[in-house]
Amino acid sequence: RCPEPIRLRIVSPSVLTMTLVDLPGLIRVPVGDQPADIEKQVRRLILKYISAPQCVILAVSPANQDLASSDALELARSVDPDGLRTVGVLTKLDIMDRGTNAVRMLRNEIVPLRLGYVGVVLRSHRDILDNTSMERAREIEAHYFRQRREYDAVSACCGVGVLAERLNKVLAKSIRDGLPSVRQALEKALEKKKRESRVYGEAPPAGMNRGALLLSILDSYANGFAASLDGKARDDYSKNDALRGGARIRHIFLNVFNPALDEMDPASELTDEEIRTAIKNAGGITGSLLIPEAPFEL
Repeated sequence: RCPEPIRLRIVSPSVLTMTLVDLPGLIRVPVGDQPADIEKQVRRLILKYISAPQCVILAVSPANQDLASSDALELARSVDPDGLRTVGVLTKLDIMDRGTNAVRMLRNEIVPLRLGYVGVVLRSHRDILDNTSMERAREIEAHYFRQRREYDAVSACCGVGVLAERLNKVLAKSIRDGLPSVRQALEKALEKKKRESRVYGEAPPAGMNRGALLLSILDSYANGFAASLDGKARDDYSKNDALRGGARIRHIFLNVFNPALDEMDPASELTDEEIRTAIKNAGGITGSLLIPEAPFEL
């Protein structure tokens, strides 16, 4: 029920560096306390991972069931219709009905995939309980394919070792094909960071005193501001879509501020008597021949 994945990190000098995601199979009928929409939840979870274009899909299907009705192939085809990153894996070859085999499936004749299929014989539940090692399981698998002569013609598509080799090639090709786009993305990110760093200026010399550095930054800012006011800033010349710096301030004072002052009536809320009284109060006991400034500053 928890959407958070269980992460297991394996460190070994004999394995490739990759992320392997083990996704659940589709659940048709809710069991126990599972929600009624469990199938939709699992489907969304699977599609979330396999929709990534850099993901290699292992579409695992049991060989003893109809391949045309495989949920794994149906989901893989919905996100990878051209089959460029889908490898079919057939399991349970050892429990197929007597007289049947998976040769036609391994020959890619039933539901064709561009990358084909690989048949494997995995450990049974009994083997897991008996702690059968992976090396022993590979020996049992190899013995099974040697005993079943019908698989000789498709031996290049049988075994976990073959699957590992094919995945290695698919992964290498995927990385090789994706390198140009990765490089392009890295170059764009690097250029973006370079533009951001240029905004902050050059790095200070090693060992420079912090006080001197701060003074240098403030002086540089003041000079840049003065140049912008005087119309000498280089950045202002390169952009002519709007007034900048001193020209902008001059425009505001002449074309915005002055007309706004002209439209104002400073005495609109004062009567003539109130104005005369304010002038007399400003003159104090001596009075004044000229109109004092103090009343207009109140």
